[in-house]
Amino acid sequence: MKINHLVPIVIMSFLVACESQSKEDTKAGNSTPKKTEISVIPNKVITAEVTGMTCEKGCGGIIRKNLKATGAVAKVEFDFVEDAEKQVCRIFFDDKKISETKISEIVNSVNEEHYAMTLLRSEGLTKK
Repeated sequence: MKINHLVPIVIMSFLVACESQSKEDTKAGNSTPKKTEISVIPNKVITAEVTGMTCEKGCGGIIRKNLKATGAVAKVEFDFVEDAEKQVCRIFFDDKKISETKISEIVNSVNEEHYAMTLLRSEGLTKK
């Protein structure tokens, strides 16, 4: 019975603590600005093989995050096949902002050089 009375108290304490922490962060100038999505208009796509990937969400996500952080990559797609040694990816980017070599260097350096990218082909994208 006493536990039933404690649950609302614990929840209220948690909410009050979170609210006051949020106000303190804002007053101290520690508020995190909202992420603004950088719009990239790709003019080129490369198809490559990546070794070292064990999953699409984790491995693919960290590769995608590092490439998109350049502000020159619009999209990264993976054709992930479970237990395959090499995974195929397509990277859509603006070649005026980043080179194929730099993309490869970024992928190869992610996660303490756990991944290795080999370029298969490069194609220009036509404007619609």
